[in-house]
Amino acid sequence: MKYKVRLNLKALVIAEKLKDKPFSSFDFEDEDDVIALLYGMIVANNDILPTLKEFEEMVNSGSIKGMDRKIEETLAFIGQFGKDEGYSDGEVFMTDISSLLIMSGVDPHYVMYEMDIFEIEGFLKQYENNKKERMEEGRLWSYLVLSPHLKRGTSPSDMYPFPWEEEERKKQLEIKIKEEKINEFFLNGGEFFKKIKYE
Repeated sequence: MKYKVRLNLKALVIAEKLKDKPFSSFDFEDEDDVIALLYGMIVANNDILPTLKEFEEMVNSGSIKGMDRKIEETLAFIGQFGKDEGYSDGEVFMTDISSLLIMSGVDPHYVMYEMDIFEIEGFLKQYENNKKERMEEGRLWSYLVLSPHLKRGTSPSDMYPFPWEEEERKKQLEIKIKEEKINEFFLNGGEFFKKIKYE
């Protein structure tokens, strides 16, 4: 019998539940992790529901051939896309990611069965951007309501700064300090080099 094999979120959720650890912690040198992933890929994409033990017997009997090669091909395909800077898998379960995407309005069938793994980061980035926009919009309305009672010159970010604004302020301050040090070096350093030249 020929099986449809696809590494989608449903397959990863099944494998994670079996192993009770996030996909980012899977060891592809460990046979149990590979079997769990194969099991997820088969069960999520076909109309069969063997237990894990029955599936292991199917693998050992040779009725499912070439599946480990399919995993290697799939992971090699996904691996070529790399990761966006600033994003890491960490210890996040695919169950949590799929729930977040579905609750934010992405079609559940697409999330669980059709979405490629490398697409997740783009969706999560957009989710974060939308969340920031909603928070900033809420703060602006609060600011407008409270503005008659605030000191002159108070901005919405003064009233309630968000973590990403604090990080940006720190970066800007670091840049300013570096620029001041460079300027100070050129101002005072010139005198230093003149002294060396004439001594």
